[in-house]
Amino acid sequence: MFKTPETLPEFIETMLRSCVEADRLFHENVNDRWLREAHTHTAVNGLIAAASLEAMREFAPSAGSDAAEWLEQILNAGDVAGPAYRLAKSLGHDPDQWIADFETRAAFRKANRAATAEAHAALRATLTTLADRWSRMADHEEKAIPLLDGPASVQVADVATQRVHTYRQAAADLQEVLTAGRIPHDLMTDAELERHGTPERES
Repeated sequence: MFKTPETLPEFIETMLRSCVEADRLFHENVNDRWLREAHTHTAVNGLIAAASLEAMREFAPSAGSDAAEWLEQILNAGDVAGPAYRLAKSLGHDPDQWIADFETRAAFRKANRAATAEAHAALRATLTTLADRWSRMADHEEKAIPLLDGPASVQVADVATQRVHTYRQAAADLQEVLTAGRIPHDLMTDAELERHGTPERES
């Protein structure tokens, strides 16, 4: 639970903690460009805020106490954007342009997510089709085994049985990718097994 800081040292501690946690979240979401970007901003801003507040605490303690009181009021009111907007305006910045820039990036993110979702849907459809195809091939091969005749029928049946097993395993592997969202252990390289563990190690 987030507790609103009340004193300057508490604000400094909170900002440093925010920085450390944002850095951890950056690594946790390293493959998600947008989350990674947001956590980077939070980490940098937390560090800058903590360093600035610490300098104020050391060199201008009275002003620091006033700043802490002002920040506490803002956070308790639940309106961070309003004061930030007004402060930016008073300092001669153009927060409206910042908002417009953000909306442009947001539209790009939305389009990017839509394209990614479409690509994922197409990939799932392809994998589903392949799994069904392997299953049908296994069924057809299996149905043909009892019909084999002649001197080599036993050997041919053994080969066909192995093919049936291979087809069914391929279908099962694809289904596991679709349902579990991960590569089956028997298809992983040694390096991947070392990183993700084995069924025996997980049990």
